[in-house]
Formats: sequence, C-alpha cells, structure tokens
Amino acid sequence: MKNVQKKLLILVTIAAMLLSLPGKIFSQDAVTLMPGMHKILLDNDDVKVYEAIYKPGDKVPMHSHPKHIVYVMSGGKMTFTNKEGKKEERITESGKVMDSPPVSHMTENTGDTEIKVLVVELKHAMDHKMMDKKKM
Repeated sequence: MKNVQKKLLILVTIAAMLLSLPGKIFSQDAVTLMPGMHKILLDNDDVKVYEAIYKPGDKVPMHSHPKHIVYVMSGGKMTFTNKEGKKEERITESGKVMDSPPVSHMTENTGDTEIKVLVVELKHAMDHKMMDKKKM
C-alpha cells in the first residue's frame, strides 16, 4: 500500500511540474530571452526600463510584458504574433509613444531598417479608478 501511495505521489509531482512548464516558458521576458538586443537602463521594485534594438530580421521568441509604455526612437516595420498565432504587422514611427496592457507575443523586425525603442515596464500598475483621491 505504501508503495502505491509513493508512486502516486511521484506521478502527481511530475504532472504538476510538467503542467507548470508552459506558463514559465511564456512568462519569460524579452531581456532574459535575448540579452544581446536589450540593455537595461533601470530596474527597481517599481519599473524596469530598457532599450531594445532590432536589426532587420531580428526575432524575439514568445515572451511576456506587464503593463508597459514604449517610446519609439527609430521606427520601422514590425510583426507581432500572439499566443494563438495571429500575426499583426505594424509600422512604428519615430517619436511615437504607446501604452500597452499586459501581453504575450513574439516580435520580428520585418522591415529593412533598424528599430530602436525604449520600454518602461510597470511592475505594480495601479488602477487609478480605485485610488482614494482624498489621500492624494
């Protein structure tokens, strides 16, 4: 009986580990996956700020961002692919600022120019609707 319980415990443990793998893979950030393309400028308890440079043809595998802001320093043509495989091509213009909710995607520079962006990831995004304005 103890032998059966021991084997069942081992199987449950292995199954739990295997089921947690996809979440760990998709929860990786771009900086961890492609450190040569990203330069961290600031990383503290509240934000992570980094520069990303995508040469033509550069790809970043599936990764995730929390709520974040992107400032485009040098624009170009990018293709974004979500977890379901849907592709969206975007032309990013220099000087543009975009905000984004949390997202998981793959990115690729599908144009013929180098793209340079500044990314500010918010580690603890606040819901301003929930803030008590009297305390401000």
